[in-house]
Amino acid sequence: MRPGIILLDDHPLILRSMKAIVEMDGSFDILAVCSSSEELFTTLEEVTPDIIVLDISLPDVDGFDIFARLRTFHPQVKTIIYTMHRVRRYMDHFHQNGANGYVLKSGELGELVDALKQVYNGERYFPESVTGIKHVDDDYEDNQIQLTETEKLTLRALNINRSNKEIAETLDVSINEVIDIRKSLLFKSNAVNTRELLEYAKRKKWI
Repeated sequence: MRPGIILLDDHPLILRSMKAIVEMDGSFDILAVCSSSEELFTTLEEVTPDIIVLDISLPDVDGFDIFARLRTFHPQVKTIIYTMHRVRRYMDHFHQNGANGYVLKSGELGELVDALKQVYNGERYFPESVTGIKHVDDDYEDNQIQLTETEKLTLRALNINRSNKEIAETLDVSINEVIDIRKSLLFKSNAVNTRELLEYAKRKKWI
Protein backbone atom coordinates (compact mmCIF):
# COMPACT_ATOMS: atom_id res chain seq x y z
CA MET A 1 0.00 0.00 0.00
CA ARG A 2 1.38 3.38 -1.01
CA PRO A 3 1.70 6.20 1.57
CA GLY A 4 -1.16 8.71 1.49
CA ILE A 5 -0.83 12.46 1.21
CA ILE A 6 -3.05 15.55 1.27
CA LEU A 7 -2.25 18.65 -0.79
CA LEU A 8 -3.34 22.11 0.41
CA ASP A 9 -3.08 25.26 -1.71
CA ASP A 10 -5.63 27.95 -2.56
CA HIS A 11 -4.48 28.29 -6.19
CA PRO A 12 -6.25 25.75 -8.47
CA LEU A 13 -3.45 25.83 -11.05
CA ILE A 14 -0.79 25.05 -8.45
CA LEU A 15 -2.94 22.28 -6.98
CA ARG A 16 -3.35 20.71 -10.41
CA SER A 17 0.38 20.97 -11.05
CA MET A 18 1.25 19.41 -7.67
CA LYS A 19 -1.26 16.62 -8.23
CA ALA A 20 0.09 15.88 -11.72
CA ILE A 21 3.71 15.76 -10.52
CA VAL A 22 2.90 13.37 -7.68
CA GLU A 23 0.68 11.14 -9.82
CA MET A 24 3.33 10.97 -12.56
CA ASP A 25 5.86 9.63 -10.05
CA GLY A 26 3.40 7.03 -8.74
CA SER A 27 4.94 6.57 -5.28
CA PHE A 28 2.12 8.16 -3.29
CA ASP A 29 -1.68 8.06 -3.13
CA ILE A 30 -3.32 11.49 -3.07
CA LEU A 31 -6.11 11.18 -0.51
CA ALA A 32 -7.43 14.71 -1.03
CA VAL A 33 -6.65 18.11 -2.50
CA CYS A 34 -7.83 21.04 -0.38
CA SER A 35 -8.04 24.77 -1.03
CA SER A 36 -8.78 26.04 2.51
CA SER A 37 -8.04 25.25 6.14
CA GLU A 38 -11.70 24.40 6.73
CA GLU A 39 -11.62 21.83 3.95
CA LEU A 40 -8.37 20.37 5.29
CA PHE A 41 -9.60 19.83 8.84
CA THR A 42 -12.93 18.43 7.62
CA THR A 43 -10.98 15.95 5.50
CA LEU A 44 -8.80 14.99 8.47
CA GLU A 45 -11.93 13.86 10.31
CA GLU A 46 -12.31 11.16 7.67
CA VAL A 47 -8.80 10.19 6.60
CA THR A 48 -5.32 10.19 8.14
CA PRO A 49 -2.53 10.87 5.66
CA ASP A 50 1.13 10.11 6.15
CA ILE A 51 2.11 13.57 4.90
CA ILE A 52 0.39 16.93 4.35
CA VAL A 53 1.85 19.36 1.82
CA LEU A 54 0.89 22.82 3.10
CA ASP A 55 1.00 26.24 1.51
CA ILE A 56 1.33 28.99 4.14
CA SER A 57 -0.16 31.87 2.11
CA LEU A 58 -3.89 31.23 2.41
CA PRO A 59 -6.68 33.82 2.41
CA ASP A 60 -8.81 32.36 5.20
CA VAL A 61 -6.32 31.38 7.94
CA ASP A 62 -2.62 32.03 8.31
CA GLY A 63 -0.56 28.97 7.38
CA PHE A 64 1.45 29.32 10.58
CA ASP A 65 -1.74 28.75 12.56
CA ILE A 66 -2.69 25.74 10.45
CA PHE A 67 0.72 24.23 11.04
CA ALA A 68 0.43 24.82 14.80
CA ARG A 69 -2.99 23.12 14.86
CA LEU A 70 -1.63 20.17 12.92
CA ARG A 71 1.25 19.78 15.39
CA THR A 72 -1.19 19.89 18.30
CA PHE A 73 -4.06 17.74 17.03
CA HIS A 74 -2.38 15.55 14.39
CA PRO A 75 1.22 15.15 15.59
CA GLN A 76 1.58 11.79 13.85
CA VAL A 77 1.14 13.41 10.42
CA LYS A 78 4.30 14.70 8.76
CA THR A 79 4.19 18.16 7.22
CA ILE A 80 5.98 19.70 4.25
CA ILE A 81 5.71 23.46 3.73
CA TYR A 82 5.37 24.26 0.01
CA THR A 83 5.75 27.97 -0.55
CA MET A 84 7.08 30.85 -2.64
CA HIS A 85 8.63 32.43 0.48
CA ARG A 86 12.42 32.24 0.46
CA VAL A 87 12.53 33.93 3.86
CA ARG A 88 15.15 32.79 6.33
CA ARG A 89 13.11 33.42 9.47
CA TYR A 90 10.19 31.47 8.01
CA MET A 91 12.43 28.50 7.31
CA ASP A 92 13.98 28.75 10.76
CA HIS A 93 10.54 28.91 12.36
CA PHE A 94 9.27 25.75 10.69
CA HIS A 95 12.57 23.94 11.15
CA GLN A 96 12.63 24.71 14.87
CA ASN A 97 8.94 23.88 15.38
CA GLY A 98 8.97 20.42 13.90
CA ALA A 99 8.08 20.69 10.22
CA ASN A 100 9.50 17.82 8.22
CA GLY A 101 10.25 19.78 5.07
CA TYR A 102 10.28 23.17 3.38
CA VAL A 103 10.10 23.23 -0.42
CA LEU A 104 10.25 26.37 -2.56
CA LYS A 105 7.76 26.60 -5.42
CA SER A 106 10.51 28.19 -7.49
CA GLY A 107 12.61 25.02 -7.24
CA GLU A 108 13.07 22.17 -9.69
CA LEU A 109 9.94 20.44 -10.97
CA GLY A 110 10.60 17.15 -9.20
CA GLU A 111 11.77 18.64 -5.91
CA LEU A 112 8.41 18.16 -4.21
CA VAL A 113 8.46 14.43 -4.95
CA ASP A 114 12.08 14.20 -3.72
CA ALA A 115 10.99 15.91 -0.49
CA LEU A 116 8.00 13.59 -0.06
CA LYS A 117 10.20 10.50 -0.40
CA GLN A 118 12.87 11.82 1.94
CA VAL A 119 10.33 12.85 4.58
CA TYR A 120 8.41 9.57 4.35
CA ASN A 121 11.70 7.74 4.96
CA GLY A 122 12.17 9.61 8.22
CA GLU A 123 14.48 12.42 7.10
CA ARG A 124 13.90 16.16 6.93
CA TYR A 125 14.05 18.24 3.76
CA PHE A 126 15.07 21.90 3.96
CA PRO A 127 16.87 24.12 1.42
CA GLU A 128 20.58 23.58 1.96
CA SER A 129 19.73 22.48 5.51
CA VAL A 130 18.51 26.03 6.31
CA THR A 131 21.81 27.09 7.87
CA GLY A 132 23.63 27.03 4.55
CA ILE A 133 20.98 28.80 2.52
CA LYS A 134 22.20 31.63 0.38
CA HIS A 135 21.58 34.93 2.16
CA VAL A 136 18.85 37.17 0.76
CA ASP A 137 18.61 40.83 1.72
CA ASP A 138 16.01 42.21 4.10
CA ASP A 139 14.13 44.14 1.41
CA TYR A 140 13.67 40.97 -0.63
CA GLU A 141 12.43 39.07 2.42
CA ASP A 142 10.02 41.85 3.36
CA ASN A 143 8.56 41.90 -0.14
CA GLN A 144 7.83 38.18 0.08
CA ILE A 145 5.60 38.57 3.14
CA GLN A 146 1.85 38.44 2.60
CA LEU A 147 -0.99 39.18 5.00
CA THR A 148 -4.35 37.48 5.29
CA GLU A 149 -7.49 39.60 5.17
CA THR A 150 -7.96 38.97 8.91
CA GLU A 151 -4.46 40.25 9.62
CA LYS A 152 -5.12 43.38 7.55
CA LEU A 153 -8.33 44.09 9.47
CA THR A 154 -6.54 43.52 12.77
CA LEU A 155 -3.80 45.95 11.81
CA ARG A 156 -6.34 48.64 10.95
CA ALA A 157 -8.07 48.09 14.29
CA LEU A 158 -4.76 48.28 16.18
CA ASN A 159 -3.93 51.49 14.37
CA ILE A 160 -7.01 53.16 15.89
CA ASN A 161 -6.26 51.76 19.36
CA ARG A 162 -8.92 49.05 19.47
CA SER A 163 -8.56 46.54 22.32
CA ASN A 164 -8.34 42.77 21.86
CA LYS A 165 -11.95 42.50 23.04
CA GLU A 166 -13.17 45.08 20.52
CA ILE A 167 -11.21 43.41 17.70
CA ALA A 168 -12.62 40.00 18.64
CA GLU A 169 -16.17 41.38 18.52
CA THR A 170 -15.57 43.06 15.15
CA LEU A 171 -14.03 39.95 13.56
CA ASP A 172 -16.41 37.56 15.35
CA VAL A 173 -13.54 35.50 16.77
CA SER A 174 -12.31 34.70 20.26
CA ILE A 175 -9.87 36.90 22.17
CA ASN A 176 -7.35 34.03 22.05
CA GLU A 177 -7.60 34.06 18.24
CA VAL A 178 -6.92 37.79 18.22
CA ILE A 179 -3.85 37.21 20.38
CA ASP A 180 -2.65 34.56 17.91
CA ILE A 181 -3.20 36.95 14.98
CA ARG A 182 -1.18 39.64 16.75
CA LYS A 183 1.63 37.15 17.40
CA SER A 184 1.65 36.25 13.71
CA LEU A 185 1.85 39.93 12.74
CA LEU A 186 4.74 40.51 15.14
CA PHE A 187 6.55 37.53 13.66
CA LYS A 188 5.98 38.61 10.06
CA SER A 189 7.16 42.15 10.75
CA ASN A 190 10.02 41.03 13.03
CA ALA A 191 8.70 43.53 15.59
CA VAL A 192 8.93 43.17 19.37
CA ASN A 193 5.80 45.14 20.28
CA THR A 194 2.69 46.77 18.80
CA ARG A 195 4.35 50.16 18.40
CA GLU A 196 7.11 48.67 16.24
CA LEU A 197 4.55 46.61 14.35
CA LEU A 198 2.49 49.69 13.43
CA GLU A 199 5.58 51.67 12.43
CA TYR A 200 6.68 48.81 10.19
CA ALA A 201 3.17 48.40 8.74
CA LYS A 202 3.03 52.08 7.82
CA ARG A 203 6.45 51.93 6.14
CA LYS A 204 5.34 48.91 4.11
CA LYS A 205 1.96 50.58 3.35
CA TRP A 206 0.05 47.72 4.99
CA ILE A 207 -2.17 50.36 6.60
